[in-house]
Formats: sequence, C-alpha cells, structure tokens
Amino acid sequence: MLSAAARRIEPVPPRRRRRWPVLAAGLITAAGLSATAAYLLKRRATANAPEFAATADAAGPTMPSEAPSHRAATDANGRVRTG
Repeated sequence: MLSAAARRIEPVPPRRRRRWPVLAAGLITAAGLSATAAYLLKRRATANAPEFAATADAAGPTMPSEAPSHRAATDANGRVRTG
C-alpha cells in the first residue's frame, strides 16, 4: 500500500527515447537521394553529349569533318574567335 501511494505521488519517469536511430535514418535517406540525383544528372549529361564525343574510339576523339556554315569561326577548343 505504501509503494502504491509512493507511485501516485512520484510516478516513474518515462523512458528516454533515443534519437540516434531517427538521425541515422535521415542521414541514410539524404545520402540515397544525393546519389540518385547525381546518377540522374550524369545520365542526362551523357544523353545530351555531342555525337562525336559519344562515338570516340580508343585512339582519341574524332572531330566532325565539316563545320556547319551557320557557325562562327572557332578554335580547336570550340571557342569563338573574335577580332
């Protein structure tokens, strides 16, 4: 009877929840989302790459044989020459 009265006066403190599992799950989710975004961006960049870069052989990249006439004169790096 005394212990029941003591519990009513001073109840047992609730157990503390550990927050590290929630934090770990959040970090794993963030890492997974980052990896997925990087994969999708890389795939999009590869799909938008010029045709001559995608078909380069082991000897090195090949340049198109003839530049389109509507483009300005460019140097070897593809930069437009001015002046």
